[in-house]
Amino acid sequence: MMGKNIERRQFLRIAAGAAIATGASAALVGCGTGGGKGGSSGSDSEQVLGWTEINFEHDVDVCVVGAGGSGLPAAYNAATAGCNTLCIEKQSTYGGDAANSANTWWVPYASVTADLRPGEESPLQDQIDSVDKSYEPGTELNALNKKWYEYVDKWMSILTYDMNAQWQESVPCVYKGCYWPEGGIGQGQKFWANVQQHVESAGVKFVYNMKADTFIVNAEGNVVGLRCYDTANERWVDIKSKAFILATGGFAANQDMVAEYYPELVTVGCVTTEAMGEGIQLGQSVGGSLLGMSGEVNCNPHLECIHVSQSIGRSISILPNGHRFHNESRVHMGPTNCIAAGFWEWWVIFDDDILNGPSALNVEKTEQYRVTGNTVEELAAAMNMPASVVQIGFDEYNAVCDAGVDEAFGRTFKLEKLEPPYYAMKLSPRRYKTAGGLRVDVSGQVLNESGDPVAGIFACGCTGGTTDIPPAGASGLIAGEGAAAYVKSLS
Repeated sequence: MMGKNIERRQFLRIAAGAAIATGASAALVGCGTGGGKGGSSGSDSEQVLGWTEINFEHDVDVCVVGAGGSGLPAAYNAATAGCNTLCIEKQSTYGGDAANSANTWWVPYASVTADLRPGEESPLQDQIDSVDKSYEPGTELNALNKKWYEYVDKWMSILTYDMNAQWQESVPCVYKGCYWPEGGIGQGQKFWANVQQHVESAGVKFVYNMKADTFIVNAEGNVVGLRCYDTANERWVDIKSKAFILATGGFAANQDMVAEYYPELVTVGCVTTEAMGEGIQLGQSVGGSLLGMSGEVNCNPHLECIHVSQSIGRSISILPNGHRFHNESRVHMGPTNCIAAGFWEWWVIFDDDILNGPSALNVEKTEQYRVTGNTVEELAAAMNMPASVVQIGFDEYNAVCDAGVDEAFGRTFKLEKLEPPYYAMKLSPRRYKTAGGLRVDVSGQVLNESGDPVAGIFACGCTGGTTDIPPAGASGLIAGEGAAAYVKSLS
């Protein structure tokens, strides 16, 4: 099924006057995802008038579209398998949404945990076996999810032992076996810089400011190239490749796609502004089918750092009416439950347990958004709220701490009363990820509606149906491995 925004576009298929290296005539087929300079002011036919000459500036084995949390491991695996690999990225640097997220890795089943976090590990096989509870054994999704767990383990080992990734010391957390990059929550830029350097050292060539737009197909209908727009130099660039890996992320910032699959979130803002769904659209343009669209997802707050810090420290979350509304340590439920309660903002109240805790480097960035007070009355005045309303939240939370049980929301982690000085930050919900994407097989190859592979097209990360950083990396490894095997099968 194609998204409505795809259906409204006339797919491009224009006979090319120039011959390509294969000797066959070529055509363009796609969805005009970028309109060249970041938007379309006319029809699709107007965008591509004169697009009859194809000149390949790059000729590679594997082209990875996207240099984020799934594209980087995809490029790494393709290159280490011996493929001439190019990684293009529409932004001016690598990392994508992963570099700007909290970078939480919940992987107690990874084999590195036995070395790094003795006592926190859980058997990988138990995690793999648990898939049978969610997906019927023998089905496509069952096999794919099991392979994702297996390759999360491989990706963690590559990061730790081959790329020398530095992880934060183990800290008490509601999530057992949880890793963050050295420096704590939100320190993703340094972490992904190290990853990119190792990927580049493996032989991958990177080209930035390169926006994928339209696939180039030969007379037999097989994809042989990709037309991109170089936003830095304002020109079109054609790339020839035997295989393409689509790793552009989800579609949380694509208002048309959100309107179709998540209409209840259309009026909610978005923090992942580059998640435009172009990889999904490109895959559809050559016959790829979709799977899992409209799956359940949570929102994020517009300031993620304090939100994730709640999983390791003392805090109270209250609505504008003063009442608690969720289990504060299960942080991803906050924005979603806020909306469900009929509000568009909430407050997080915390103390030095978070401010000076393991995520201190990231919480420091929030100083301009914080208010403080040594008493509830002082804090309420700084929040511009009645003290009686703020006191409701304190009373509800303190009662839970006294009872030692949270009957309303099931919180069990750090049921400890806050100590002054108190701090508060106002948060509002934002879209940040989507579920579903291109349907892929266990090698990461995109499948059509009949379940047959689309020759040479692979997908990973949110483009290929994963929603979190560890499985996104795993799916990248799988797609890189699958693309390399496909390329070798051609010789």
